[in-house]
This record gives sequence, structure tokens and C-alpha cells, in this order.
Amino acid sequence: MAIVLLVSAFALFTFFSNLRSPTSAFILEEGAINVRHSSCLLNEDKYTACVTIVWDAPQNFYSKVYISGGESLSDTPKFYAHEFTYCQDLDKKLGNRVANIYLHDENGRWVKFIKGYKIDCS
Repeated sequence: MAIVLLVSAFALFTFFSNLRSPTSAFILEEGAINVRHSSCLLNEDKYTACVTIVWDAPQNFYSKVYISGGESLSDTPKFYAHEFTYCQDLDKKLGNRVANIYLHDENGRWVKFIKGYKIDCS
């Protein structure tokens, strides 16, 4: 009887453990993120680089942006709006800047990203 109970418990555990939440590979198919517009304007002694982002994913996801020469990704705000503009003050160095845009799930995992989007600061 104990063996039957043990086998039954193992079978139930195996069945329910296969019903876990989707993996990040599955989530990767769900979201979309795009840059709608970017700009870089000279303001006296610095540039202000901006990107307008649109994304489509569940409401509890969020997006973050890192622009080279600006604050670190960990210091940038989380954006829960599905369309937003993020601006960052940069030094007066001429040339291209790069924006990396990340879409995170509710657990903070990256599920989509745009790497190396060029912003012209000249």
C-alpha cells in the first residue's frame, strides 16, 4: 500500500511540475518593442538625446532605456506606459550615441530588446 501511495504521489508531482509558468523563450514570442522617433538637440553646453518608444506586451511588463554617455541602465526609470519618450542629458561630444531599449517581464527578466539604436548628435 505504501508503494502505491508513493508512486501516486510521484506521478502527481510530475504532472503538476510540468504545468509551470511559461519560460522566457515562450515569452519572447509575446512582446514587441519599437523606436518611433529619436532626436539629439544641442542645449548650450550639452546635448539632450531623446527616444520615443512603443511596445506591446502585458500590462505588468515595463521598459527601460540606456543611452550611451548617460546614466546607467540600473538608474534609469521603469516605464509602464506602452508609449513614452525618454530623454537624457549628455556631454557636448559630437557623433553618434547608441540607445539600448529593453522590455522586461513582471519578474524583471529581459524578454525583448533593441540593441545599438543609433542617435545622431552632430
